[in-house]
Amino acid sequence: FPRTIRDSCARSPYELSSAKGNHMIRVPTEILRSVARLCIERSRLSSRKISRACDCSAGTAQKIRDRDVSTNLTLEKIQESDDAALVLALFGEPQAPASRSPRPDWEDVHHQMEQPEATLTCIWEDWKEITPKAISYPHFARLYRHWLKRRSLTLRKIHRAGVNTFIDYAGGTVDIHLPDGTVRQACAFVAVLGASNYTFAHLSWTQSVPDWIDSNNRMLEFFGGVTEFVVPDNLKSAVIHAGLKRLQLNKHYREWADHNKTVVLPARVRKPKDKATAEVGVQIAQRHILWRLRKRRWHSLEEANAELLKLLERLNARPFAKMPGSRLQRFLEVDKPALKPLPATTYEPCELKFSRSVGSDYHVEHDGNHYSVPHALAHTTVDMRVTRTVIEILRGGRRVCSHERCQGTNQRITIEQHMPDAHRHFTNGEPSALTDWARRTGISTSTVIDGWLVPGSHFYQGLISARGLRIEGDAFGASRIESACRLALEIKSTTLNGIRTILRTGSDLRPLKKPEPPRVIDHSNIRGADYYATSQD
Repeated sequence: FPRTIRDSCARSPYELSSAKGNHMIRVPTEILRSVARLCIERSRLSSRKISRACDCSAGTAQKIRDRDVSTNLTLEKIQESDDAALVLALFGEPQAPASRSPRPDWEDVHHQMEQPEATLTCIWEDWKEITPKAISYPHFARLYRHWLKRRSLTLRKIHRAGVNTFIDYAGGTVDIHLPDGTVRQACAFVAVLGASNYTFAHLSWTQSVPDWIDSNNRMLEFFGGVTEFVVPDNLKSAVIHAGLKRLQLNKHYREWADHNKTVVLPARVRKPKDKATAEVGVQIAQRHILWRLRKRRWHSLEEANAELLKLLERLNARPFAKMPGSRLQRFLEVDKPALKPLPATTYEPCELKFSRSVGSDYHVEHDGNHYSVPHALAHTTVDMRVTRTVIEILRGGRRVCSHERCQGTNQRITIEQHMPDAHRHFTNGEPSALTDWARRTGISTSTVIDGWLVPGSHFYQGLISARGLRIEGDAFGASRIESACRLALEIKSTTLNGIRTILRTGSDLRPLKKPEPPRVIDHSNIRGADYYATSQD
């Protein structure tokens, strides 16, 4: 009995194990302390009364009394001693354990298990060959799992408001049925705020840099602010080389972080607990969002993302299971006030193209399309800054011009101000260009030009008049041309010279006088119109 108690106390200082018959009784050390104190204070009490007072069995109280408590302990020592010292004073040093089968070095076993192709069965077989009286494999595996469980500790992190945003991609995908009959899988981007667990999700075609940056921009827009740190996984769109000593982020993602005034701290390789919040968020998103999205047939990515936003609303408004409130409520109360404001512009990943030649047509080529530059830069070299939507032309580090990026091929984008005067006058003098200019100027101008450019023998004369009016437009402006043409149509004088006279005299700027009604004379000798309207025989 004493040996069993001492062995169990050595393993656990808060409770005792005593043998009674063929089974074990667990005795808390507080009961042991109470029994020992009563044995000293009330030495004449019987074991049965002590057991009733201390809520234990009479046999347990009797066995403790048999240890001669008053000789080994005092009330002060009982009060000051911890559990291990109390057990040691009552039962002495523990006896050496009985001989048992040898145990392996679990650190060495764990080190071998970290090898890619190692199995616990092979490690046990190798250990059994060199160890006499080795334990069986089930017992070996059970002891290893017990050692591994005691070895692994978990740190419960406390997330402060506005500090961390955890990002990851979900393992599942959503099928999108395109109009051409093909089926394409969309990836699910998931982001979770650390303090409130407020969740964002977005579907994209790939995990490439443009889609990665676009998803991050949408995430910041959804949250309405920026946290101090962003904790992504180690995908190549975010991290080129991971490591504590040498961390190399993707160039575009580093620029994205600088633009939004945040810091990217990727999780360690094969350490999912560094972003446990994102892992749980991905799991919840797969259960409550992706599972519902897969139940429907989607024909476009935009349609699926619109439904995903509705499911996100429901998820963030869903009450927590183990604490009060919801993700949305905690976000509004905790995270949102602590977020840093968004920058004025949204970051776009750019690609720099250096020393691109400008041809004699003052256009520079990119991706099969041609973009104009000022004609003075013909036969020189320029740099280009290319984003998903804009092409900027740089000369000496300064921006010369910018164009909206073409999505097709073999297109020419020309700004009229980039052309020399001769080219501009020639281009503006073409019938199609004159018609487009007239429509941009106004309805009256378009009516006059269309009346001049009627196919027939007078077409050439009308073309000359239209070119002259276009020149007048450069001098007087679109509003004056439109008002002059409106007046010319009212007075039915739509010749070029008539419109020029209106422009030079400013007649279009003066209000048009209304004609006075004819004067009617009332006299007895005047029969009037009614007299002539009557029929006479």
